[in-house]
Amino acid sequence: MGDVKCPKCGFPQPPAKECAHCGLVFAKWGDHSAPIPHSPPPMVPAPKISLRSRLLAAAAVIGAVAGAGLLYRVLKPASRPERPAAPVAALAPPPEPMIMAGRWTGRTRSKSVDIVSDAAGNITGASVMYRAPGGGAAGAGYRLDSSGGKRLDELLGKLNADGELENTALDFISVPPEMGPAARNWHVFEGYWETPPGKRRPGKPKDGAQIRYVLLESDSPDSLCQAGVTRKGFLSLAYFSSGFFDPRSRGTDLLSTIISPPEGSKLASFSNLVWNLSGGINFLQMEIEASIAGPAGGLDRLILVREP
Repeated sequence: MGDVKCPKCGFPQPPAKECAHCGLVFAKWGDHSAPIPHSPPPMVPAPKISLRSRLLAAAAVIGAVAGAGLLYRVLKPASRPERPAAPVAALAPPPEPMIMAGRWTGRTRSKSVDIVSDAAGNITGASVMYRAPGGGAAGAGYRLDSSGGKRLDELLGKLNADGELENTALDFISVPPEMGPAARNWHVFEGYWETPPGKRRPGKPKDGAQIRYVLLESDSPDSLCQAGVTRKGFLSLAYFSSGFFDPRSRGTDLLSTIISPPEGSKLASFSNLVWNLSGGINFLQMEIEASIAGPAGGLDRLILVREP
């Protein structure tokens, strides 16, 4: 049994006949003398929440969150569009070294080589000459001429009815003194005739506009000299003293087998210019390291330097 509380002063105490605090006799208090039990208030059970109420509450929370997100998007200041990243510039290839235009020459005991270039390193001419220790010579070369079409037309205008030139010097390539005088008698043997002349029959040349090139040959009995002129300005010349050519090769194109420069040949790297002349430039020393496999005497290596 728990403590009782005095109905007069409210003092709690164990059950007794009178209040220990104020002396009230409980029996004289009448019907109101019953002590008031001092105990904690009864536990009130929590009200039951239905499933429908829970679903409505969850829907309300979700709606509140969605509404808050929509309101944020509406009130959020418009963001600036992102600028596309600037494209990365491609690295330009390093410029080719500038090369002084000029003439590059090199010599061995029996061979000499000349190469002519422009400031961009393009080879505009090359020649090789061989002097035999016991006598005689052979040589070949070419050069590019921007006025090739004009030069070809001038040459065609000098030919006689038989396609010949008398006592004429062709200045395409310098001819060594041991080859005799530069002025020679020439005749056309390729590129000019539509119907070549025969015995007691005159030839018929092509129309001038149709002639793209001509090949000429000298009439000297003890040497062989051929020259070529194209409308694009490719001028070439090859010469052989006695003992350096086969007489049966007269009237055939020897230039194509000796001179075959690739288009756009440069000093940095080249090959087969004249008689397998090949090599490349040493940019640090400004020298051309070349090798030549003809016209005789085997393979030779030489250094070409620029003439002042």
